[in-house]
Amino acid sequence: MKKIALGLFMMTAMAAFSAPKYVDVNRIRKDGYTIYQDINTTFAFTKETDELKVAVTLYFSDKGSAKAVKNIFKRVAPSNLRLLDEMENSRAYIQKFYESSSKKYMYNIIAKREKVKGCFVTAMLTVNGEISEKKLGRITDTVITDVERYLEK
Repeated sequence: MKKIALGLFMMTAMAAFSAPKYVDVNRIRKDGYTIYQDINTTFAFTKETDELKVAVTLYFSDKGSAKAVKNIFKRVAPSNLRLLDEMENSRAYIQKFYESSSKKYMYNIIAKREKVKGCFVTAMLTVNGEISEKKLGRITDTVITDVERYLEK
């Protein structure tokens, strides 16, 4: 019994510390996100409401740029996603996709600046309808600001 308890404790401890130390995993969980990937190069979490699903991915790399992340995603996007538009504002590159089988729009937001060097922030918003450019700008600011709260310098 002691071995089982010790094994569970060790697994929990390893899971809690596999993300870089500057990612506040406890705060992410406390805010209602579900963590679905935690590996050396990527940390991803998601949250869903009636109106929208947000899937945030933090990419860890000392090489590259936000623009490179944008271009990579465009090349490796699933074949069921059709790229409709690309735009940018002062804080992010934004890619607009349409997924025909679910009839949902997806907006991939890639933060232009790194709050923590080597940590690229992306967020995929999935919604039922199109979002106006003005509203998308406000959502982009909110999402980036919220995600950066989980990164400690």
